[in-house]
Amino acid sequence: MHDHGFLGRKHRGAFDFDQHFAEIVTATNAATATAQGKEQLRTWCNAYCQFGLERPGHYRVLFESWIAERVDVPLAQLPGHALHADLLRQITDALPRRRADGEDIGELVELIWAQLHGLVSLRINKPSFPWSPMPQLVDRFLRQILS
Repeated sequence: MHDHGFLGRKHRGAFDFDQHFAEIVTATNAATATAQGKEQLRTWCNAYCQFGLERPGHYRVLFESWIAERVDVPLAQLPGHALHADLLRQITDALPRRRADGEDIGELVELIWAQLHGLVSLRINKPSFPWSPMPQLVDRFLRQILS
């Protein structure tokens, strides 16, 4: 599937959030099928970034459009909840000691998601900038956040 950019205003009503979030979940889960621990988290993060860069229009609608924010329901009922839950699981699997110590893993989810979103969004919006390789940036920020 190839994405040719941001969906026009007339197509937004037909955008299937559940389907596109399910595609991200499928892609990240497939990428991590054989990895474990911190390597599995690293692989998940790289797959998330790759998905966003391969489908920039869908990514923008899912994470940057006003439509995604116009829903007044609990987090567990939002279309992207499975993706959020997957990232939470990846972090708790990669850092069992932190979970046992009672650290707020929810904050790590937010930090990692914000970092990933920044990497994807900036590359989409500033494609001519001489970016370092994505896996290199993901490795570096994960080392810093998880140390």
